[in-house]
Amino acid sequence: RDGGLRVIDVERGKTIHSCKAPAKGIQSLAVTPDGLSVLIGSSDKTVRQWTPTLDRLILEIAGFRSGVSAVDVLPDGKMAVLGFQ
Repeated sequence: RDGGLRVIDVERGKTIHSCKAPAKGIQSLAVTPDGLSVLIGSSDKTVRQWTPTLDRLILEIAGFRSGVSAVDVLPDGKMAVLGFQ
């Protein structure tokens, strides 16, 4: 277990992009409809948006009362739905 998130090339079985997981780990994730970003829900009460192609964290929302155990992105990519522990 390396505590991270990886995007892999399925045909080659090789890691293309990776990022470090939040301190308390990844509980849930969702890919945006355009495939350019990943929303990561964590037990540390945050949601992060990571862009693999830029290898950059572009948004972090903190301060929820409990860990984020479910994340989904609506088809238009403009809103996300979160579930909590």
